[in-house]
This record gives sequence, C-alpha cells and structure tokens, in this order.
Amino acid sequence: MSARSTASASEKMEEVKKKIRRIENPAARQVTFSKRRRSLLKKAQELAVLCDASVGLVAITESGKVHEFSSTGNIRDKALEELTSSELGRIQGLLQSVRRERKLKEHITKLQAETKSLMEENKKLKEEMAEMLTGGSGGQPDAEPNSPEDDGSFDVTLRLGYL
Repeated sequence: MSARSTASASEKMEEVKKKIRRIENPAARQVTFSKRRRSLLKKAQELAVLCDASVGLVAITESGKVHEFSSTGNIRDKALEELTSSELGRIQGLLQSVRRERKLKEHITKLQAETKSLMEENKKLKEEMAEMLTGGSGGQPDAEPNSPEDDGSFDVTLRLGYL
C-alpha cells in the first residue's frame, strides 16, 4: 500500500505547465513584469558572479522605459556602440539601395524615351519607303528593272548613284 501512496503523491506533485501568452489586464501585466524583471536581473547578476562572465541585459516596457543591467560598465557602452554601428550600417545599406533604384528608374525612363523616338522614326521611314515604292501613282508600285521573279525572290541590294 505504501508504494501506491507514494506514486499518487508524486503524481500530485507534478506541475502542469501553463501556456505563455500575453496578459490582457494592464495592472496584472505590470505586476508580472516587475516581479519577473527583478528575478531576471537577479539571475543575470548570479551568472556574472558564478561564471565570471560579462553579462548585459536590457528590458524595455510598453511605455518605452528602459531597465538595464551590466556586470561591467563597459558592456553597456560596447553594446550601444555595436547597436549604433549596426543600425548605421543598415541605414547606409538602405540609402544605397534607394540610390540604385532611383538610377535604375532614370535609366528605364531614358530607355523608354529612346524606344518611343526610335519607333516614331521607324514609322516615318516605313511611310517614306511606302511612298517611294508607290511613287505617288495611287498606291501602285513603279515598274522596276529588277522586279520580283516568278519564284518569289527579291533583289534587295542597295544602289548608290551619282546624279
């Protein structure tokens, strides 16, 4: 009987883990933050002392209040310097991307304008060619000495001459 009683006692001792989720009540959330912040700072301090480690901790509330701990004074400065330099690098990268995008857009606009101009010039040349082929005789091409043969091939040579 004693084996059964110890087994049931150990089962009762097991804790059921709660799901971690946001506390909806603002007052309860603030109390929990305060208690857990103290525990976290205590653990960070213990870790620094026990393991001779440099520990830095920063907690920021919803209202923007900053709570921090550092086992040595220079960790805060190093962390802020690293954060600042990484943010600066990220911002510089974004600026370079914006500049590249702007240059590409300008290049695309320039190419679109050139394309439009070339299409207009092509249209004019086609009209001139059609006019030269018809020779102004109501849409009928002039008889040329090198007219297309019966097999459908054409003589497409460029003839230059002096007047």
